[in-house]
Amino acid sequence: MKIIYDTAAFTGHKAVVALGMFDGVHIGHQALIRRTVACMKT
Repeated sequence: MKIIYDTAAFTGHKAVVALGMFDGVHIGHQALIRRTVACMKT
């Protein structure tokens, strides 16, 4: 994981941001993870 504090430091590689509190990996969170993985493959 890399923490970027300024958009000027962003290199342009694919990135995903998740905000919030994940209290476990229930069906909704599993869907987010699957969608994220699919986005990173394209």
